[in-house]
Amino acid sequence: MGSSASGDRERAKLRIKRTMHTNDAPNRRRTSGEAAHAGKWLLAVEPLVEWQDAAVEAWHRHPADGDFRPPRGPRTGERASPALDEAIGSEHLVNIRLWHEEDEARRPDVPDREIAGTKRRIDALNQRRNDLIEQIDDALLAVLGGQGSMQEEAPLHSETPGAIVDRLSILALKIYHMAEEARRTDAGTGHCAACRERLSILKLQRADLAGCLVDLLTDLKEGRKRFRRYRQFKMYNDPDMNPALRRAASSQVEEPGS
Repeated sequence: MGSSASGDRERAKLRIKRTMHTNDAPNRRRTSGEAAHAGKWLLAVEPLVEWQDAAVEAWHRHPADGDFRPPRGPRTGERASPALDEAIGSEHLVNIRLWHEEDEARRPDVPDREIAGTKRRIDALNQRRNDLIEQIDDALLAVLGGQGSMQEEAPLHSETPGAIVDRLSILALKIYHMAEEARRTDAGTGHCAACRERLSILKLQRADLAGCLVDLLTDLKEGRKRFRRYRQFKMYNDPDMNPALRRAASSQVEEPGS
């Protein structure tokens, strides 16, 4: 079984779809067609990855468009879910904007006050990103039939599907920008060669991760895995829970009467 699993992983590196999948729970071999059909019932992973790439490319054609919306695409599975479509689309757009705010935050040629403003935008985007990951999980749970529909005796998967969708979104951005670096004409050959090597690694990592998401969605549908709806509770963004924000609010209240 070890050699078979190893062969499956190598094939997954070349393509998102596995050509063979083994699972110990039912103690039988499952073909990629069976796994793909079960996974697509919740979320079509390969079209999702293709759509994430297309959305990144579309944004870079109109980076200054404040009203930009990612192109619609085949993101949900056989059980269509507008809520899942909306959450995935919004979360990906937040990651695109977050990526470029992070770039701006590292500029040494602008005043500190501008960097402070950028950092605050990053904080707000990160909070929105976490909220949308939770919304993706909520929407998937609704398709599954709710938290209670999963088998309590099934092993608990620590990472939620929404968290994996988020990681795939970020990998789409890394792949796009690494490809840009690999094509630069103003950089040395060593830089471009290193970026091409890194690009291959990123694509390999994404193929592996997408395959893992297919496996998880399949196992969720067939009752072999379960996940919990976790909440991030970002305390530093909550003025009632962050002591520094409480102190700042208190000092602002005291100033007029002092």
